[in-house]
Amino acid sequence: MREKHLPDAQLLAAARVAKEVCERAGALFVLNDRPDLALEVGADGVHVGQHDMPVTDVRELVGPTYSSASPPMRRRRSTRWMLRW
Repeated sequence: MREKHLPDAQLLAAARVAKEVCERAGALFVLNDRPDLALEVGADGVHVGQHDMPVTDVRELVGPTYSSASPPMRRRRSTRWMLRW
């Protein structure tokens, strides 16, 4: 789920709904840019772009809950994924 302009409370509410929809569909739910809220809603992962937050900071927030993975580079942009296994 990618939403960059909602206040935290609204984003959290929307993320909870999206997580529930994903669970019913048997799909993973990944929240963009907000590891703190990803943990709070029990997201299956969090996506963090290279210009959003250093992966070390993300790791400090999520601890051992998520494992890191990096998808192949696209258009020379590096992204980081933290996935709960």
